[in-house]
Amino acid sequence: MRSIERIQANLSLLDGAKDHAFLFNDSASLVTKAPDDLMAIIKSRIADHKEAEAKRLEQERERIRREEQAKAEREQQEKAAAEKREAEQKVQMAEHERLVAERAAQREEAAKAEQAKPEPEPITFIHSAPANEDSAWKIAGLVSTMTDKEKEMVLHYCERVIAQRKEAA
Repeated sequence: MRSIERIQANLSLLDGAKDHAFLFNDSASLVTKAPDDLMAIIKSRIADHKEAEAKRLEQERERIRREEQAKAEREQQEKAAAEKREAEQKVQMAEHERLVAERAAQREEAAKAEQAKPEPEPITFIHSAPANEDSAWKIAGLVSTMTDKEKEMVLHYCERVIAQRKEAA
């Protein structure tokens, strides 16, 4: 076969592969090859391209699958975290309500206990010691185990004793 006929035959072979023309940028050197060799090169390059493209598409699908999986896991974690926060808030709210109820019950008990206390008997002293205003306050401070009402009574009594002694003097 003459070289012009070979080149024309090779050009028609390359025209048949025009969908993959980008694979044959070296067409000037390819047209000089034997037609059977060129056909093998065309088939090989197209097959290699299809294989590489299939591999690229598979990698792309795998990347998308991993991204979707990561997104699903992230959403699941966020959902679990939100559910955990909600459960913790419910526990905190229940604990708060329990404490409020407990404090109310304690206040109610204290009020009932205060009402149930018998009225204290008036204090009478068998022995009268000299006293001044300072000692009255000290005595009132020492009765810290007494109720406020009992303290008031002691303070009132001490003030009366001091007033009487000032009058007598």
